[in-house]
Amino acid sequence: MSYAADVLAAMIEKDLAKKGLTYEQFADKTGIGKTTVYSLLKGTANPSLSTIELVTKEIGRHILVLHLDEIQLRLEELMDQDIREVQAIVGVSLSTKDPDFVKFTRENIADLIVTLQKLYDSFKTLK
Repeated sequence: MSYAADVLAAMIEKDLAKKGLTYEQFADKTGIGKTTVYSLLKGTANPSLSTIELVTKEIGRHILVLHLDEIQLRLEELMDQDIREVQAIVGVSLSTKDPDFVKFTRENIADLIVTLQKLYDSFKTLK
């Protein structure tokens, strides 16, 4: 399951619980096929942009929020990884034995998460 699929599935599940809907009712409300909604919930779908837009419109969250959520999940995962893995992902090749570098990298990732939270807060009211 991709990060986007995880985030989209979580958004749909939360909306279903909040509104007391079944996935079939959600499908009827959005005009998305029941099989597609089921696949979205299981994280096995590869939705088109129009399907994502229908989902986010029904949920009441802007599509940009979905992308911000995905980026934040990836950054938080980086915080938990070994610094060598982080370097491989971001494409740097500095010494992992330098404690200042390790601290600098983790602080930058933490700063990015804070910035994303601010972006998220500013976009979450968009419909």
